[in-house]
Amino acid sequence: MNRKREILMEGLCRLIDAQAWLWAAAPSLIPGRQPVYFYHQLGGLGPEQLPAYLKAVEHPDTGEMTLPFIMELQNEKTHLTRRRQQIIPDERFQTSPASKLWEEAGLGPLILSFRPLDRGAISSVGIYRHLDKPQFTQRESKIVHVLLTEVDWLHVDGLPVEESRSLPALSPRCRMVFTQLLHGRSRKQIAADLGLSVHTVNDYVKTLFSHFTVRSTPELLARFRVGDGRDTP
Repeated sequence: MNRKREILMEGLCRLIDAQAWLWAAAPSLIPGRQPVYFYHQLGGLGPEQLPAYLKAVEHPDTGEMTLPFIMELQNEKTHLTRRRQQIIPDERFQTSPASKLWEEAGLGPLILSFRPLDRGAISSVGIYRHLDKPQFTQRESKIVHVLLTEVDWLHVDGLPVEESRSLPALSPRCRMVFTQLLHGRSRKQIAADLGLSVHTVNDYVKTLFSHFTVRSTPELLARFRVGDGRDTP
């Protein structure tokens, strides 16, 4: 299923000249609050971009800037697709303390396409262009919306909503360590990425093991790829 999603998203990116994409889930929407996301699949981001991207997307002001879109989604309760400039005015984005982090990640133009799911969860897709590329057009945004609203399996198949419902209980830094582990970064690499000691990263990993009741990194990753096994007798 992951490969099937990659093929679809890579084709969509070629169609609208986008360079990177993200598929994530938020286990719940709380009115007036930015969701906590589980970053399940990424495409087009190099290993050197991932740490900067995670810092940018997790920055509190990124959440503050996109909150109007989240509130619109809560009110409309239907699949919505928006370009960045439809959500965040240029001046607001350029003066944001998160703007420098997005520059470091090398990402600029953005389309967000979110779909509400059962029990308050949401499926979220972000599509990006490199920093030096022009903004997406309304036509390109419409292409994204038409395609993603018609492909139901993209939003539900393999989505570890139940496994991720407890993510908001973890600290932002712990969630960042988790996301990097999920996408193949070693503990030493994570420490360098986040400016932490390996010892501190190990402490975060122990917290993750305890939180999800697992005993190893492979077991933790399997939990979010195949579940905990309690869906079958």
